[in-house]
Amino acid sequence: MNGRGNFSFKKRLRIYLRDAFTCRYCDRAMNPLSDDLSLDHVDPVGGDDDSNLVTSCISCNSRKGSRTPEAWRASAAAKPQGSNVNPSQVVVEVARKHGLTLARLTGPDRTAFLVVARAEAAYRLREECALSLKDIGRSLGGRDHSTIIHLLKKWRSVYPPVDAANQHGVGKDSVPSALALPDSDPSPAPALYP
Repeated sequence: MNGRGNFSFKKRLRIYLRDAFTCRYCDRAMNPLSDDLSLDHVDPVGGDDDSNLVTSCISCNSRKGSRTPEAWRASAAAKPQGSNVNPSQVVVEVARKHGLTLARLTGPDRTAFLVVARAEAAYRLREECALSLKDIGRSLGGRDHSTIIHLLKKWRSVYPPVDAANQHGVGKDSVPSALALPDSDPSPAPALYP
């Protein structure tokens, strides 16, 4: 949605003036008469009140997904300059990692292990390439944006975000107690080759 269809002229003008005709995502000042000027919902389900609307350029609006302006700027700042990750290369890497052909990863089959592989690809395309949901869907065999939303939720449920204290999700506290090794194991490791 480009913000031009559902809001009154007064509401659009009020938001544009508040934001000084500047995209809140890339901080680019825009001509008030430009077709690139757009309104964006910070929270897609947060309603149409002024606090949930910001000025954006159409390119940022289509690429930022559900990220807030602050999160968008932070992710852009965290990426090294000149880092152009090729989306098709990401899909190929995920397919290789999971031992799949590209046709199988992007095909219609919805077997559980394929869904997890697609979810990883969707997550990486979103984070590494900053693709929109629609573009991720195209990269994964022409899937709908709602399917991509489901895949991203699936990825977050399989691999939840890791806290700063335990960045890799591995450690004594992350291993179930039934599988944890004792702090000191007096028995020597068995020899693999006698």
